[in-house]
Amino acid sequence: MLTGDKQETAINIEFACSLSRQGMHQIIIGLETPEMRAIEENGDKSQIAKVARESITQQLASGHHQINLDTKDDNPHALIIDGKSLLYALEDDLK
Repeated sequence: MLTGDKQETAINIEFACSLSRQGMHQIIIGLETPEMRAIEENGDKSQIAKVARESITQQLASGHHQINLDTKDDNPHALIIDGKSLLYALEDDLK
């Protein structure tokens, strides 16, 4: 599901539509953090992109690690990613 809603709203819609269910492992990728907001306020686009890419790379690696750890059960995973993160995650070197 792709939505322009806030993360919490999107998760609630996902459950309401039975796309997610209790017990699913959630992997959340996002750039809506106080650190990112502070960097964005400075307006340095190259610094914003650098920090965003580093954060997304780390979060994706963490999610991949979580998937490997969760192989002991049969519960599926749900990827929850915000719009800013999706822009970076879809770049060729991060796909």
